[in-house]
Amino acid sequence: MVKTPKFAVIAVPAACLVIFLVSMLPPVRTRLEIWTAEIQMVLNPPQDMVFVPQEQIRQIEFSVSATMQALNATATPSPTQAPQTEMPTGPTSTPTQTPTPTMTPTPLPGSAQITGMEFQTQTGLWNYCGPTALAINISFWGDKVLREEVGTYLRGGTPTERTDDKNVMPYEMENYVRDETNLRMIIRSGGNLEVLKALIAAGYPVAIEKEDDLQNIGWLGHYLTLTGYDDGRQIFNSMDTYHGAGTEYSYEKIEASWRAFNFLFWIVYPPSEEAAIMAILGPYADNEWATRRALERAIEETATQEGLALYYAWFNVGTSYVQLFDYGPASVAYDSAFSVYAQLEEKERPWRMLWYQTGPYFAYYYTGRYQDVYNLANQTLEAMTKPILEESFYWRGLAREALGDIAGAVDDLRTSVALNANFSPGWAQLARLQP
Repeated sequence: MVKTPKFAVIAVPAACLVIFLVSMLPPVRTRLEIWTAEIQMVLNPPQDMVFVPQEQIRQIEFSVSATMQALNATATPSPTQAPQTEMPTGPTSTPTQTPTPTMTPTPLPGSAQITGMEFQTQTGLWNYCGPTALAINISFWGDKVLREEVGTYLRGGTPTERTDDKNVMPYEMENYVRDETNLRMIIRSGGNLEVLKALIAAGYPVAIEKEDDLQNIGWLGHYLTLTGYDDGRQIFNSMDTYHGAGTEYSYEKIEASWRAFNFLFWIVYPPSEEAAIMAILGPYADNEWATRRALERAIEETATQEGLALYYAWFNVGTSYVQLFDYGPASVAYDSAFSVYAQLEEKERPWRMLWYQTGPYFAYYYTGRYQDVYNLANQTLEAMTKPILEESFYWRGLAREALGDIAGAVDDLRTSVALNANFSPGWAQLARLQP
């Protein structure tokens, strides 16, 4: 019998251990995740999947005039409020202020640039644009914080412990600012280039949520901090945590990529600056006004856009109605969005949309369309390299409960909090189902 050399008995396990430990380093793990995603997209293209709502109305055609009448009517909140704290695009309350100020009449300069911001990169930590962008904006006000510190709170674990959370929602970032800093954060939908420039000209960095298209892995959402603009060159300057400090974007590019997220923007600021910021925001200081403006714009764009932009327009109609707690029109708008999605070329489809925006879950759940919630969450998870999206597990769990599968609901809710230990909606539902 041939004996294994003693050194091999020690060396092989040691080599395996070294390889394992190296693979757990955030930069290496990030690279491995990208390679895995690239391979999956070749072998099993997620763009092939098309969600078809069970109750989808064939050939939906919203009458723009009728919808505009509905817009002008007072939105009636759903009699059953959401049994969790999650909201898809930010808080429903407005920071403490009394009358809504009007937009400042001061003409904006032709260009402006904010200085003194320390750049942090998300390099080496995949899906880390949210924590990194937030760290940059917090640090601007003198409270130096690193991306890892912010990310540990937002993602329910340190970079070494967990890097699986695919997205940080705006409301989660607002919770961090409120609970962990002396600053405040305001989130609004329906923004435009002028309000971005007005904030920058006054010395306030402003962040937006936009689409990005990364080589080999396709469509993604991305937080981008804007720090300057130049009307002559028609460009914004940015602190782009992925593409680098000083990355420039044309006005046209910002407008087009921003549409994917209902023109959402957010600002971090100290309480002493609140009055000045509200004056700059003008009517956007009122969250409901901003939401209705977003809805109005989205409705208009359903009649003027086509292709991918039309899909975004219908999706934004649904998202705005969800923010107004008007789930009936929201569900029909999302039906229209998914109908447009099915007609897009596969390479155009933003198949990761539900990683970032959970409005369809709200709309379908609160109109009693539990099977659609289940199917949509299931498809979203199946399209992933690893099914690790806590929000989709959460909503699939609620749908399972409504459909009578309590054990399945508990399993999904447990998974949601296992993926993110700070995911409070999941804990709340588990406490309800397992008192």
